Amino acid sequence: MAEATATTDPDPAAIAALKHVGLVGGLTETKVSCAALADR
Repeated sequence: MAEATATTDPDPAAIAALKHVGLVGGLTETKVSCAALADR
């Protein structure tokens, strides 16, 4: 059975959001509001 592979480019907004979470300490318990993400 052949495996399906994704060929779409990652969403730049999603990458920016993940980067922000990582920069504010994403490896520990971190709370980031939607408004804070939107402001970034």
